[in-house]
Parts: sequence; structure tokens; C-alpha cells
Amino acid sequence: MSTLPRLTRLMTTAAALLLSSSASAFVINGDFETTSHVLGEHNGIYLDQMNNGQWDVYDNIPGWYTSGGAGIEIQRNTVVTAHSTSRYVELDSHNANSNSSMSQNLTLNAGHQYELEFWYRPRTSTPNDNGIFVYIDETSGSLLSNMVYSVNEQADSNTTWEMFTTVFTAAADNLTLSFSAFGLENSLGGFIDDISLRDVTSSDVPVPAPLALMLAGALLAHRRRTAVS
Repeated sequence: MSTLPRLTRLMTTAAALLLSSSASAFVINGDFETTSHVLGEHNGIYLDQMNNGQWDVYDNIPGWYTSGGAGIEIQRNTVVTAHSTSRYVELDSHNANSNSSMSQNLTLNAGHQYELEFWYRPRTSTPNDNGIFVYIDETSGSLLSNMVYSVNEQADSNTTWEMFTTVFTAAADNLTLSFSAFGLENSLGGFIDDISLRDVTSSDVPVPAPLALMLAGALLAHRRRTAVS
């Protein structure tokens, strides 16, 4: 039996894996699982030493910085189970000014369209208590001025993680992505996990160089085996 169909399947699988991994490469640490040895400001827990059931508030975590309010509250399977792996964010944090904002500077292509995807889960059943704004601002301008999405749901017995998406056009090469809590400031708010971003301007996505070399090598090897058989 010819090995070409099997080779084609392997190449297709490899291409899909590499392209899917590059789709979220615009956002660093979108699942909040990358940690560092930073000390929490409320419970005194180092981020890289946090155990299941624990939480703390941080000024900075890998990829993200506090751009308003008390800080970024990381929970490790505390109130709920994370959408994936073990960590998620709550931006209605503890201490004064509990409604907080976190931001990340992005390098994109001006004029391209991007699809932003994130997972959200409301914490309480109280109206106007779980709000999250999403902003895309020019890095050189004022933060939290160009809102592109908002969600503010209430929890009930059927509440689970839900995916939200929005598409925007990059106004510049350097933009800042921000998530900001709104509504009641009571240290109880909406949860966020698994943030990703992909360029949807063209379906003609170029094949990454490492993948192109791998595919070329596989085809060459197949032709050599065919020639000597």
C-alpha cells in the first residue's frame, strides 16, 4: 500500500497543530498558567507557589500588568474550576478600588482584522455585579478609551464557562489589550480564562518556515523511497 496517504495525513496534522499554536501567539499567557516568583499583595502567596484552593492579588504577572484598581486576582481552582488547567482571573479584586483592569501590549499589523476570543463565567447572581469591559487602544494613547466588547451576566444553577468572541481592525501596529471589571465593587466579579487572538484578514495564511522545511523534507524522503522501490 502506498505511503503517500499516510504521509499526507501526518503533514496535515502537523500543519494544523503549528498553525493553531501560532493563532494565539499574539497574546502572552492568555491562560494564566505561566508563573513567576512574584509576591501576592493580599495573602502573601508567591505566584509560582500557589496551591489549589488559594488566591492572591498581583500588580504584575507574566504577560499582564495592572492598569487600574487594586490588581490582578489570580485564583487556582478556588471558587470554581478553571476552564482549562488550574488558574483564572477575577478583576473585582480585594482592597480599595476593587474593580481593576489588566493590560498587555501587542504587536500586530495595522489594517488587519483580528478575532479576540476569551472565556467568561459570572460569579454571583446579583445584577450588575460581574461586568467585564474589553478595550483595544493605541499603546501611545490613553488606556481604557476604546471599548470593543462588554459582558455582564448573572450566575444561576446552570452557569458554566462560556466563550465570547469579537472581531476588530487594528488601528496601529502597537496596540494595548485590556480587560476591566465594572459594576458593584464588592470583591466578587466575573471570571476570565483562556484569552487568545488570531489574524483573520486573509485565509491565505503563510506556512511558517519550520513547517515548510519539514514538509519539504518529508516529500523529498518519500520521493527517494519511491525511486528505489
